[in-house]
Amino acid sequence: MRDALRDEGFEVRVAYDGKEVFNKLGEKPNLIILDLMMPYLDGLEVCQIIRNKVTCPILSLTARSEEADCIGGIAIGGDDYIGMPFSIQELKSRIQAHLCREQRNHQSKLLPLVMITPD
Repeated sequence: MRDALRDEGFEVRVAYDGKEVFNKLGEKPNLIILDLMMPYLDGLEVCQIIRNKVTCPILSLTARSEEADCIGGIAIGGDDYIGMPFSIQELKSRIQAHLCREQRNHQSKLLPLVMITPD
């Protein structure tokens, strides 16, 4: 996923667990991808904590595909929910849609993309 996004020209930063996420926020990401099953703090916990600190879109990736999981992820501040398995093309399309929306809303230069997922 990291390589595919870099091939598209994105700057990608990776945090390998829920604790490492907080060190990456200083780079002011324009989009965050959270795996909901990260070690230490899971993606839902991370999303709840960072939602008040970042305004960028947060996309949740998870193998959990129940409707309740999707609703819960969005209810705590996530902007999108992508169930696994997914195609890289779908992920890229959703990222582009969110970034275009952000650019229209803020009319500003896009900053580095931050991808948060365990290895």
